[in-house]
Amino acid sequence: MKNSLVIANLLHRRGRTVAAVLGISVAVSLVILMVGLAHGQISSRGKREAAVGAEIAGGPRGYFRLEPSTAPLMMPVEAADQLVEVEGVAAITPVGQYVESGPGGIGFHLIEGVDWESYRRITPLDFIAGGPPRGAQDAMVDAVLARSRRLRVGDRIDALGHAFHISGIYQRESGARIKIPLRRMQELAGQADRCSFFLVKCKDVNEQEQVALRLQTTFPEHQFLLVRDLPSFYVRHMPAALTTFLNVVIVLAVIICIIVVMLTMYTAVHERTREIGILKSLGASRGFIIQIFEEEAAVMSLFGVVVAFGGSFAAARMLHATTELNIQFESNWFLIAAGIALLSSLAGGLYPALRAAAQDPVEALSYE
Repeated sequence: MKNSLVIANLLHRRGRTVAAVLGISVAVSLVILMVGLAHGQISSRGKREAAVGAEIAGGPRGYFRLEPSTAPLMMPVEAADQLVEVEGVAAITPVGQYVESGPGGIGFHLIEGVDWESYRRITPLDFIAGGPPRGAQDAMVDAVLARSRRLRVGDRIDALGHAFHISGIYQRESGARIKIPLRRMQELAGQADRCSFFLVKCKDVNEQEQVALRLQTTFPEHQFLLVRDLPSFYVRHMPAALTTFLNVVIVLAVIICIIVVMLTMYTAVHERTREIGILKSLGASRGFIIQIFEEEAAVMSLFGVVVAFGGSFAAARMLHATTELNIQFESNWFLIAAGIALLSSLAGGLYPALRAAAQDPVEALSYE
């Protein structure tokens, strides 16, 4: 009887039920998509930087992090002459990195300055259109960025506040999605003969750990990391600001669920006063009344979670097809989001349920 009563009440007020389900689904989707986007972007950057073809990345201590650097070009390019003398080093190329706001001020994107002659000896780029830069105002972009922004060779792209012309589009995702000549980046940043870090190619890939140790011992003031470890390194060193942002998103989702369910159930209690009086006159206990309303909140939460999961996957596919953003879903966060929705919905429905259980049956039956 109780379960059929719960379903009947939800179906009888379809509009309100649908509105509550959609509200819960928005909150759950917010958590899933924001967490997936954060983890996806971190993972994507790590994988792209691990695919550059070098074995070691070396730069100023503390440079390798996800937060934008306040002084991106700190390493003197001439340091390459000393690094290449270390035993086991085959080739070195200087790389400049600059982080700026994305189109329309939304998000950020990474721009790399490369010395093409030395860079191509370490990182071969398979061009699907055009070729390497021939002048200071040329830029290269990867296929993902070109597809999302519908760019072609010869089109204009803005970087560091200046216009560049796309000379080539390459298929392999490695490093930043936009690459400009290092010398031009140095000019625009006002830091001549400087770079952000060096990519190191080893003579024997099986000795990369030993080469990294020699480099670290010879230049203790710098930091040398194995490129293959960058994805896990970025995951372990997630910025505190990003963690705080995700916590705020979770709190916001909880608040949305509680308010949506509380308003829905409070209105339901008001409209079903006579029904509550009838149930209590037939011997229904306070616990029975509370359980009915809490089960209704739980069922709405369940449907909201299902809608949220489907909507999140659809949104992720759309973003992947139209932007360079990467969303990486993790199964544990689906469980966390579902738990947040259920507990928040039960919390939101508790006050209306208690109010319903506390009603006097005689007064409830006489309610018009």
